[in-house]
Amino acid sequence: MTKAFFGEGISTEGLVLFDHTGLPTFQYHSHLPDAPSIEDCYAICRGENTTLWLYPYTDFELIQVNPEKNSFISHQTPETLQGSQAISIRGKYSYFYSPYNKGGTLYSWKPGESSVKKIGKLSGTLRGLDTRQKAHFIGVKEKNIKVYTIMNPKEY
Repeated sequence: MTKAFFGEGISTEGLVLFDHTGLPTFQYHSHLPDAPSIEDCYAICRGENTTLWLYPYTDFELIQVNPEKNSFISHQTPETLQGSQAISIRGKYSYFYSPYNKGGTLYSWKPGESSVKKIGKLSGTLRGLDTRQKAHFIGVKEKNIKVYTIMNPKEY
């Protein structure tokens, strides 16, 4: 595995978490030296408790990071999902918004499976919401803000 680091110091970490005083509490590449490299993070969302889900470029693996345990789990994603601009994770399912060449398309994918399911089309800039929220995404388009909830009783 090749790691690409740009710059010097803390900027080479890919992801850094800070405490309320501004001190780093977690540094991705230092605390997880065997984790996939983060050269650019296309999407990130919070999971359950203190976990984070990342979707970094270049390999587009879906990575669950647990900063409290200094651990990660990586999932290879189907090519269809590459370049997604937003993700949301709920239980057994992950949702990907607007992959390369599929502007505005929303997909559902269960890690470990090879197929994805097209859910529909949305528009605007979306971001995945915290698992404590009922809605999965918040979207902004022009002066409008919307929240989107995916009705999937199989999530949990």
